Amino acid sequence: MSFRDLRLKSSYSSANDDILTEFYIPTLSNAVQYDRIAGFFTSASLSYAARGIAGLITNNGKMRLITSPCLKEEDIHIIESYINGSSEDFENFLIGSLDELTDFLSNEHLKALFWLLAHNRLEIKIAIPINDSLKSSRGIMHMKVGILKDKDGKMLSFSGSVNETSSAWSQNSEEFKVFMSDIPGQDKYFEADLSSFNCLWNNMAKKVQVFDLPESVKESILIKAPNDIGAIIKNITNSDNNHGDTKKTPYEKLGLFDNQQKAVDAWFANDHKGIFAMATGTGKTRTAVGCIIKCIEQNEINLIVVSAPQNTILRQWVKEIKYSGLSNFRYCIADSSNPKWKNDLLKNLMYSGFISRFVFFIFTTHRTLSSDHFIALMRENALNNTTLLVCDEVHGIGARKSRHGLIEEYNYRLGLSATPTRWFDDYGSSLIFKYFGKIVYDFHIKEALLNLNPLTGKPYLKHYKYYPIFVKLSDEEVENYKKLTNRIVQLSQRNQTVHEDDYLEILMYKRADIHKKAFSKLEALNKLLEKIQVDNTIIFTCDQHMIQVMDILNSHNITYHSFTENEGNVPVPRYSNRTEREEIIRNFVNGNYSVLIAIKCLDEGVDIPSAEQAILMTSSSNPREYIQRIGRVIRQYDKKREARIYDMIVIPNTQGWDHESRTVEKKILDKELERAMDIARNASNRVQALENLFKVKEEK
Repeated sequence: MSFRDLRLKSSYSSANDDILTEFYIPTLSNAVQYDRIAGFFTSASLSYAARGIAGLITNNGKMRLITSPCLKEEDIHIIESYINGSSEDFENFLIGSLDELTDFLSNEHLKALFWLLAHNRLEIKIAIPINDSLKSSRGIMHMKVGILKDKDGKMLSFSGSVNETSSAWSQNSEEFKVFMSDIPGQDKYFEADLSSFNCLWNNMAKKVQVFDLPESVKESILIKAPNDIGAIIKNITNSDNNHGDTKKTPYEKLGLFDNQQKAVDAWFANDHKGIFAMATGTGKTRTAVGCIIKCIEQNEINLIVVSAPQNTILRQWVKEIKYSGLSNFRYCIADSSNPKWKNDLLKNLMYSGFISRFVFFIFTTHRTLSSDHFIALMRENALNNTTLLVCDEVHGIGARKSRHGLIEEYNYRLGLSATPTRWFDDYGSSLIFKYFGKIVYDFHIKEALLNLNPLTGKPYLKHYKYYPIFVKLSDEEVENYKKLTNRIVQLSQRNQTVHEDDYLEILMYKRADIHKKAFSKLEALNKLLEKIQVDNTIIFTCDQHMIQVMDILNSHNITYHSFTENEGNVPVPRYSNRTEREEIIRNFVNGNYSVLIAIKCLDEGVDIPSAEQAILMTSSSNPREYIQRIGRVIRQYDKKREARIYDMIVIPNTQGWDHESRTVEKKILDKELERAMDIARNASNRVQALENLFKVKEEK
């Protein structure tokens, strides 16, 4: 809808008009750009500056805010020192001016504002009024101007007494004028407002000093920025529709979509057991949080154990729970990143069984969940607690070293995975389904690409193009591959002993390694980097190629960082109490690194929605592995137009091989091509990709 369709008045007064609902929310809801000069820099004013922001976000809009702190006598020397080049005190001053951000995070509007900042759709500048000398400045900047642009390019400005506070928009006696850019007689006033904003934004005013928001201040906000904007917008909308109904429960405020609600209902109907087989980016974590909150509200559980493959995923879970609206709960991260986890666990487990309405979360890794000490603690306290076990990436818990953690003491059970079945492990798969129950809800990549998110009107996942890259083995690699294949054929044709069966498995791993480490993949990478734009890219490779991949990236002057098990997962002060892995991801999202080089650590669950390009130098025919890897780059993200996947596929030259060896190799190649075709079938360039794959299949 255009601003002209809103039938706006040229003047609004709170004495006669509901300026919030008649002007502010309708214009913001139809805006794609909002520029604002406001007078105060407090978390409360920023919170209400975000009122109506839901529409701006849905429109993929952007906001620029110029605001001013209220200066006191003791603040003057801080501003002076900043102008003279010292930033620490000034940055601490601004952080303090945010009035304990954590306390205000219950406000959905402020969460939306922080989300905009985290996704580079909000810029904030700080204005300090200065007269003859800084020391004469003790007030605030009183200019109050707003400029909005709609989808059709129509623009308007408003200026007057109104500030960005709740009282200004709903209680105070306020008045302001509205000027349309394309209406004769109003256009000159609009141009004056626009000029005022641009003058300040570009720090060209004579008596106002304007500063960019310092990085440390921005970081203090970004740490608290939510991941899931969908539910926040829905909560804002529901809040507006229900006039701030405070009687809603946390579960109702969670704002699950219809498909997520169906999953919750199916899990409850299955006696609080089951598996959600939901594709990356479709909200399986938030759906699981819905199950947790509903159980807590019904007084069914008091202890929740969340297990995941790695610490980075656990910290995403902690963030999700904190933003869920739950109150009066405690939590502990029980893994190697917390050396005190055993004592923390013991103390809180003792409390949880005896204190009424004491809700305790344990966030742990699959490895720790299956450790003897963790199992013993859970069993010792089982009678005092009713426990829900949530296993994220549940396929991992079926591994031989992890399955010991699946003890009967967990009363309720929920498994999450895009691919819950284990590859070539029927026993591990059957154990998972026996313990957690059946798949009660599934929502796969194809559905996520076709079905629209009801909030955004876009598919749940970003469409992608798929480009298979065919590479060959060197003569030496072919010879070694052929020898291993012949030996595998010989062993496969006879009844092996247990020892020979283990030896056969070793031979198969060795042969697969030749594919993984094929030298031609490095040559292919070098050529590919000469053709494509390399930003927001993840390269999946093997540890044997890590150094060579770094050398190639260096030769192309491409900034990168590795993301492996060697990067730290313990929060440290130098990264503002983030882990090294979180700091790497933050730098990647901010564009400081163009490429992440990953081996295994990015395969599962780590949320990097800004990644838009994947280069698969190694990928097995295991559906779990390749689905997880493409899932890293097909999440929706505002700046992402379309994801791209480049997949290196080894095509051995079998000329001169005997019939048995060629037959075996053809079966292997067919399985590899089936993996590629599975990816290609959902690609936006599927016709071209499948044509290339079928051509190779027919030739071999």
